[in-house]
Amino acid sequence: MAVNPLDFLKNMSNVKSNIDNIRKEMSKITVCGKAGSNIVAIEMDGEFNVKKVSINKEFFDDLDNDAFEQMVKSALNDAVSKVKEEIKLKTMGALPFGM
Repeated sequence: MAVNPLDFLKNMSNVKSNIDNIRKEMSKITVCGKAGSNIVAIEMDGEFNVKKVSINKEFFDDLDNDAFEQMVKSALNDAVSKVKEEIKLKTMGALPFGM
């Protein structure tokens, strides 16, 4: 089956438009990853930039360094997972062939 080069170029234009739309949607995403019953909370945008780190000082003095580091790591991983899920939800079907 022959492929018309003009059709291919039209499709590439659509893909570029879809990518631009996805980028706009990603810039609107904001999530909050939490750990330790909200002792640590990390706010992250759709481009995986950390926007805010909140630490509940009430519990901070009672934590040893290893426990605190683990909570920061868990909150960061939670935020990354949430951003990935939001991206997946907003981009489902936007790109052809599972790109």
